[in-house]
Amino acid sequence: MPVPVLRPTVPRPLHDTPDLQRCGVPGTGTGTGGAVRRLLVLLATCCAGCTSFQFTQQDVFLTHDAAADVLELAIVYHGVHARRGEGDALEAAARSVRRIASGERYVLLFGWPFELDIETARAEPASEPLGPCEQRAWDLLAALEVAQAGFFAGADERLGVWQRVRLPRAGELVALVNEWIALGMAEPAAGFARGDPRSPSPSPVLDDASRRRCLEWVRDGTPWILLRDGGLEVRCPMSPAAAARWLASIVSEAAERPDEAQPFRALLESLTEIELEGGVLALFFGPRAGGGVLLRIPRADWEWAPGIEALLRRDGGLEGRVPELPAQLVLGD
Repeated sequence: MPVPVLRPTVPRPLHDTPDLQRCGVPGTGTGTGGAVRRLLVLLATCCAGCTSFQFTQQDVFLTHDAAADVLELAIVYHGVHARRGEGDALEAAARSVRRIASGERYVLLFGWPFELDIETARAEPASEPLGPCEQRAWDLLAALEVAQAGFFAGADERLGVWQRVRLPRAGELVALVNEWIALGMAEPAAGFARGDPRSPSPSPVLDDASRRRCLEWVRDGTPWILLRDGGLEVRCPMSPAAAARWLASIVSEAAERPDEAQPFRALLESLTEIELEGGVLALFFGPRAGGGVLLRIPRADWEWAPGIEALLRRDGGLEGRVPELPAQLVLGD
């Protein structure tokens, strides 16, 4: 199914584009906050201010059924633990992993703010009214289905949890993510077009030519993310000089803060293609031999805290011998 994109039908100045006004970008007519703030309002209906539990590594195996337009994710949380090995933090962590293992619609991807508690969000009102874009996102996320879930014992004997989830209407979800990226770029790109020196840059590594292309992409609705050929492509306008600065900044960040940079470095290791052509940098996370994209995220920055398995056993959330990870979820290199 072709990925729909945001395309204003009448050429006009960026700040008058109705799609941007409707979704609440500052300086675009209506709305009270930027795209990032509005996204956090949506996620605040689904998650707390920090993750309720942590893990030593996460494997996310993503497949896209193009015919059915369904995104399927197998998520493996290795070495689940609390932020602290006692008190409320331990209780909250045990409660969350028990809910995941029992098949509730509860997902944590990578880290905050992507901890989605669909059931609680359905039962509790949002802290602020959702705008049109947030409501569309909520409608898509609320359709999430859990096919299977359970506990497992890792090779290091630490407790893990796994789940298989399905997201229907994948094309609409990717289109909405593209709109949000465009909204995040809209204000700084418009400021650059006006020659406003106070306007923030979409990225400090971008030069003027790249910023002009960002403005064109926002105006034209060019997608930043695509599902194609069984994989995931991330694209951004970037000159060769800007791409060199971007790569240098990654190397510098990894050297200065290796633990914090580890998740991002691991994502780069999942790349199968990098292309820089026509002023566009394209990063392609291609499918493995058997199909699907594997994203492996180690979290050495999350200090291990024991106690969660003992608490689950004490409270009846875990009994008997913990099984091994199902063979189809042992995602090797």
